[in-house]
Amino acid sequence: MALYSQVPTISMNTGDQEPVLYTCLTCQIAFYSAGEQRDHYRTDWHRYNLKRKVAGLGPVSAASFSDRAVAQKVKEEEDISKKQSNNTCDACQKSFGSENAFNNHLKSRKHKELEKKLVTRMQEEANRQAAEEEDEDQTPEVVEVRLSDEEDNNTDEQKEQEAKSTQGSMDVDGDETSEKQEEPSLLIKRTKIEREINNKLNQAQNEQQVMELIEEKRKRIPRLELEECLFCSHVAKDLDDNIQHMFKSHSFFIPDLEFLVDLEGLICYLGDKLRVANVCLYCNGRGRGLQSLEAVRTHMIDKGHCKLAYETEIDIMELSDFYDFSASYADAHEHDPDEDIDMEGTGSGGGIQLAEDGTELVLPSGSRIGHRSLRHYYRQYLRPVNEKESVTIHRLLTDYAANEDVTTQALMARRNRATILAQPKGRQVWKDMAEFKETRHRQQFDARMGVRSNNLQRHFRADNPI
Repeated sequence: MALYSQVPTISMNTGDQEPVLYTCLTCQIAFYSAGEQRDHYRTDWHRYNLKRKVAGLGPVSAASFSDRAVAQKVKEEEDISKKQSNNTCDACQKSFGSENAFNNHLKSRKHKELEKKLVTRMQEEANRQAAEEEDEDQTPEVVEVRLSDEEDNNTDEQKEQEAKSTQGSMDVDGDETSEKQEEPSLLIKRTKIEREINNKLNQAQNEQQVMELIEEKRKRIPRLELEECLFCSHVAKDLDDNIQHMFKSHSFFIPDLEFLVDLEGLICYLGDKLRVANVCLYCNGRGRGLQSLEAVRTHMIDKGHCKLAYETEIDIMELSDFYDFSASYADAHEHDPDEDIDMEGTGSGGGIQLAEDGTELVLPSGSRIGHRSLRHYYRQYLRPVNEKESVTIHRLLTDYAANEDVTTQALMARRNRATILAQPKGRQVWKDMAEFKETRHRQQFDARMGVRSNNLQRHFRADNPI
């Protein structure tokens, strides 16, 4: 493109005629053809000079415009890189396209938790490196010195005592360190083992494979201790403290406590159900499958299932090994130790006698052993209704009513129900209250629906038509 830095003057001589030039007054240049002039009008340089002309400024040359364009491009690239670097979160390893999104991320709870973990990890790493450097600096040099026999013996005894004291302190420190540092690794390892065995259990095809996998899981996964809570990670001082914690914090109570004979065995069995079988104590295998102890605990707390399944015959028989209901049997109170029993047909039974009906053996202690053909009847545990209510009311008034600080919604509902049922015609009163609550809820629902329907009305009648 041929151009001039300034507009040339056209000579007026008739002999030598100057070529026709096409000029741009804004940029103060000239062209030999109209096409070059039109191309110039489309350039950024011409637009830039037009803006300067509107602002009352003079035009700039092509070289000056090129320098300014390069400088502006470099500045924009620096701003973009600076903006990208400023909108990057090192703790979360994330980049954000805008400053507002980055600021919102910094205020989020997840970012704050990850930032705390990062700071803790960096501090632990720095402490570990400092400890290693200190150990290297304090490594003593070994100097071999020959001592006499007496000094040698005394020195050996001192070394043994120092070694024992040092070992004891190292054991204490080591236990604390392992408890803090190895706990996450053990948790990850246990979770991995649970996931592998659960996948195998889902693919098991017969009962034998299921039992083998359950036994393997019981051996490889540590059991819950008696001091560990069944519903959270709380660790108590002893079993009694643990029972009190579960009652106050989770409203957990043991049914028929007066007939319980093996409390430790019951707690161990419930811990195995949670840890090994991953089964909710109240659903008892009737709900959806859960894959870990943490999932079972979360389910029980969220659903309010921090209680034992103790309603059906199957649930009661499952826990019957830990109870002894012989005191509630009628034969236990009516048995006469001086009663004469027919000795015929017993032979030399060592004091064991056959009852009159021929279906039971009577031991010297008075206990009776039934025939296995009647085991279906012996397994039944049919408690009288009046006795069940009296036992429930007595337990509520003694054990749970004594703890006035416990005011959970479930306990309040149980106390109110027990109090009402204990009164004359209590069942009818409870039924009337339930019907009243249902009627009130229905009326409230109808009122809400009526208000919503009024808001949907589109046509209104004029109050004062003209």
